[in-house]
Amino acid sequence: MQESLNDCNKEITDKTVKVNSLQERLNELEKRREELEQKKREKSANAEEIELYKYIEEVCGVRGIQSVLIEEAVPLIEQEANRILQNLTNNHLALNIETRRQQQNEKVVESLDIYISDASGAVRDYNTFSGGERFRMDFALRVAICKLLTAQHGFGPKMLVIDEGFGSQDKEGLDAMLEAINVVKDDFEKVFIVTHLDKLHEQFETKIFVSKDAASGSRFEVEFN
Repeated sequence: MQESLNDCNKEITDKTVKVNSLQERLNELEKRREELEQKKREKSANAEEIELYKYIEEVCGVRGIQSVLIEEAVPLIEQEANRILQNLTNNHLALNIETRRQQQNEKVVESLDIYISDASGAVRDYNTFSGGERFRMDFALRVAICKLLTAQHGFGPKMLVIDEGFGSQDKEGLDAMLEAINVVKDDFEKVFIVTHLDKLHEQFETKIFVSKDAASGSRFEVEFN
């Protein structure tokens, strides 16, 4: 009788151990299930975040906001640059800015190409023009871009500085540049011209002469017409 009772107790103990072991495994499986559910939720959230980043990348990329801004800005720059360039060249040069280019495989890609046409209407490479002509193109584009950028911030350009920009110009080019400066000067509060050409001095009302003295260093003198 006692032996049977001992056997029963032993069996109960063994069963209890097994139950406890199974309960531990069950708890572990439940924990892993919860971890799996958490990872699924994180994966879903990450997928949404990735889609959001892809959208931001697309919007901020060359085909998004940048493209829209360029498409809006280019006609304004082109119009103002041509207005200045016409005064500089007596309507002999004109520029055209293209934001798309068709490749040989007929695929259209984003680009920013500037085409220059001469008095005959022929489109020529920038490097085929003379140094004076290239300077006039650069001047027109820079002033046009400057005016656009300042206008976007709600105010006009305050100051125009031309530093040694007349050295490559012939007499006709100098006259055109001076005329162009007169055309755009009302768009600026101040216009500063830095030059070593004495023949330009009389063209401006206020002149600042800077000289260098070996003993005292640089000196300046202001002269008013």
